[in-house]
Amino acid sequence: GEELGPGLHVKPPWPFGKVVIPEFVRTETEGEGKDAVKRRIVEQTATGVRVLELASEPSPPDKPLLWTNEELKETLLVVQPPRSEPGIRAASQIGRGLSLAAVRVPLYFSIRPGGVESYLLLGTTPEMRDSILLKVAQRELFRELSSRRIDEVIGSGRNEIRASLKARISKAFDELNPDETGTPRGAGVEVLFVGFEDARPPQAAAKAFELVLEASQKRSKVIIQAKQSRAEKLAEVIGSVAEAERVIEALERYDAERSQNNGQANLEQEIAIRELIEQAGGKASDAIVAARAERWQTHMRSRSMAEQYAGRLSAFQSAPQIYENRMRFAAIAEAIKDLRLYVVDDDVVKRIRVDLLDKYTGSSVFEPQNEGDL
Repeated sequence: GEELGPGLHVKPPWPFGKVVIPEFVRTETEGEGKDAVKRRIVEQTATGVRVLELASEPSPPDKPLLWTNEELKETLLVVQPPRSEPGIRAASQIGRGLSLAAVRVPLYFSIRPGGVESYLLLGTTPEMRDSILLKVAQRELFRELSSRRIDEVIGSGRNEIRASLKARISKAFDELNPDETGTPRGAGVEVLFVGFEDARPPQAAAKAFELVLEASQKRSKVIIQAKQSRAEKLAEVIGSVAEAERVIEALERYDAERSQNNGQANLEQEIAIRELIEQAGGKASDAIVAARAERWQTHMRSRSMAEQYAGRLSAFQSAPQIYENRMRFAAIAEAIKDLRLYVVDDDVVKRIRVDLLDKYTGSSVFEPQNEGDL
C-alpha cells in the first residue's frame, strides 16, 4: 500500500484489514570444507538490509584469502583479454580471445517505503522473489563484465565497475513488474550498495601470476644491485658518485665539442677534466699520479742517456784512437770479469796444477750456488 506518514491512523479490524510483512530468506553456512552445510533461515522484515551474492561466495573469516586456497568456491566470469602491448599481436589477430576472472559481488538492498506491494508481486514465495532479483542482477553483472578487460577487473578499474553495476542493477529493478499498459512498477527495492571484492584470476592461473610477480621482484632486485654496483665502482674509481657524474658530464661535453674546437681549446678541456679527476681522488687519480711519475722517470732516464751519448761523441771527436782503445779494453774487461785469467811470459816454464775436488762438499755438482762455480 501507500506509505503512511506520522500521526494517528485507523485501519479496519481483522479479518477486513491486516498488515503484510514480506518474508526474507537468507542462508548461513555451518562447518568448513567438504563438511560445510548450508542452513536456510526465513525472516520477516520490510526495512532490513538484505544481501545477495551475485558471483563467488565470501571466504571463511578464519581462513586466509589466497588464490591457491582450494576451499574458496569461485564463480568464473567471462571478461575481455588484456590490451595488447606494442610489438605483440593482439588477440583479435590470433583468434577471438577471452579471459576468466573470479570476483565476489555482494548486492545490498532494502525494500523501499511503499514498495512492499511491488516486491510481493515479484513472486508468491520468498525464494521466488529473491531468485528473480538475483537473476536480474546477475544478468546485468554479466553484461557489465563482458565489456571490461581483465586488467580493469583485477586492477584499477574496480571502483568504476562498482558504480556502473549499481546504476545498471537499479535501472533493471525499476523496469520489473509491468502493469496492464506495460508501464513498469518496479521491484519495490532500493539498491544500497554493490560490492566488487576479491577480484582475481582463476585458481589454475595463480601459479602463472606468481611467476610473473617473482620475475618482477627479481627484476627490481637486479636493478637495485646494478645501481649499488654502479655507485661502488664510481666511488672506487673517482671517489664519489657526485664527482663521477661531474667527470662524465665534462667528458660528454668534450666529446660533443671536440670536432668544433681548435687544438688549444681541446687541450684546455683535457687539462680541466684531468684536474677534476685528480681532485676527486680514487683509483683514476692514483693512476694519473703514477703515470705522471713514470713519465718523469722515463724522461729523466732518456735525457741522461742522451747526455751520456753527447759526452762520448765529444770524447771520440777529440781523440778517436784513444776513445776506441778505451772502449775496446772496457768491452774486454766486461767480458772476462768473471773468468780466471793469468798473464805469463812465454819464456817461463809453465806448470799448471788443477784441483778437481768439489768446491762445496755435500752439495750437488748439478746445482751450483753461483754462476761460474763449476
